[in-house]
Amino acid sequence: MQTYHSYIKTFKATRIYSTQKYQIFLKGNIYHDTKNLVKLIINSYKRNKMYDLPNQFNGNYIIFFYDCEKKFFFSSNSQTSYLDIFYSINKKRLILSHKINKFLKFKNSTNNYRAFEWLILGGRALTNETFINNVYYLLPGETISIDKDKNIKVFEKNYLSYKQDKKKITAHKLVKSLKKAVNIRITSTKEKTLLGLSGGMDSRILAGLADNKNVITYTYGHISNFEKIFAQYVSSRANFKKHVEIDIKDKEYFPDKVFNDYIKIGNLNSTFQHNHLNKLFQNLSKKFNSKKIMLGCALDLFLGSSFSDEDLYKIKNLNSFYLWFKKKYFLFSEKEIKKIFPTEYSYFYKKIRNNFFKLVSKFEYKNFIDLNDALHFEIRILRWYNRNLNFLSYNDRTILAPTYDKNFLSLCFKTNYKLRVKDFYRKDMLKYINKDLYEIPTLSSFLPPSADQKYQKTFRKILNSLENLNSNSDNLAKIPSLLYDVNLSRIILKSKDYYYFKNKILKKFKGIKKSNTMVEVLNKEIFFSNKNNS
Repeated sequence: MQTYHSYIKTFKATRIYSTQKYQIFLKGNIYHDTKNLVKLIINSYKRNKMYDLPNQFNGNYIIFFYDCEKKFFFSSNSQTSYLDIFYSINKKRLILSHKINKFLKFKNSTNNYRAFEWLILGGRALTNETFINNVYYLLPGETISIDKDKNIKVFEKNYLSYKQDKKKITAHKLVKSLKKAVNIRITSTKEKTLLGLSGGMDSRILAGLADNKNVITYTYGHISNFEKIFAQYVSSRANFKKHVEIDIKDKEYFPDKVFNDYIKIGNLNSTFQHNHLNKLFQNLSKKFNSKKIMLGCALDLFLGSSFSDEDLYKIKNLNSFYLWFKKKYFLFSEKEIKKIFPTEYSYFYKKIRNNFFKLVSKFEYKNFIDLNDALHFEIRILRWYNRNLNFLSYNDRTILAPTYDKNFLSLCFKTNYKLRVKDFYRKDMLKYINKDLYEIPTLSSFLPPSADQKYQKTFRKILNSLENLNSNSDNLAKIPSLLYDVNLSRIILKSKDYYYFKNKILKKFKGIKKSNTMVEVLNKEIFFSNKNNS
């Protein structure tokens, strides 16, 4: 079977073991002794337990394995992988690629259901389907194999579920585990590490744990936006020697003309805002001679329950949970979506519901906050957020994601849901790490994490009543995630890709009154999602 060579070439994987019997290749990073790593991979294969490999090692990786004698090939995608693998099966022929463009040359039709789901759920994905019929994602945690008789099998993943530990998970335990995860990743390279600072808690938690001698912090946005001001304080209080501020008017980082990177790099997952990210990180890496970028991925979700609320205490059954989910996260009503999919919307609505319940059945749970947090980690983080990290990892840049550390993540999924939904763990961790960082306001609340929760709720109500500042655009309504800085959205509104999109939508609504209102709604989804910072 010579086909496996083409898979390796496509992914630019590194050979880590080669004999006349076995060939093993690796894409990504595993923080594990290489000799022991190879032994464990071979033992898993011999025991016919290749499906364990995505959860077995610490890191973000794809393993490619070929048995030369038995002509058996398999590939395993790690549990929290941001590396895309697409596959298609045609008459016992397996096609693998990390680029969806490869499949465009075949006679495949557009998958309208995926487009429907993407619009309705704001990027969330309930299945492994792509925008092209008969082309699928190998999900994080899945393994695919093909034998000499061309029998192809996809091994189902192990879904992460919350299981509260009898032993109390404390902020001290979490900090100790995350500190180790940060150190492993920073010391794995001699290059400086680039750490983006936002106005939130996740990046400042990492800032408080990182070695300030080997890390360069940066922030981008309008020259006077609040996020940059907060980031300055964080960098200063964490004693970093180098902090870089990037003005989005700087043409070096945000050029007027960008290519269709959201297709070429984003594999049809991304939105117009991502067009600018590749150029930004390309120049950052070049300027500071580093291809290592550290992120505080999804800590707010799996440790701060950012997609859950206390209304979930009232939910008694799965049907009620679905209605809560639909009310909170469906971006369009049936009446609105019917205008876009006039003949298919009824069938698609039923399909979304069926897929929702099918996916929910994969999780173990004792309460609906645990279920919703685990569900959103899967459908919003692993199946949307991670896929858009392509823009950071493009051109051999490496993402360091200590919050995805296997041991740290295991602790987080044993935490108490009542404490998570109040965001107790992140606040207590920050207080333990650095009290100065604990007293700096966050962009989402404009209050420091140390502020009393009652005051935070009151102040949030005031903020939610505000409209976007400095906005003169009729097509730009309130966007919570961009409440204090609408300048990046202005760049997007001027892009050729956006004009093409807008004209396509307007044609759909030709002759319908208030068509601009629908464009406005779609704007909010295509840019940043207008509900609950989703």
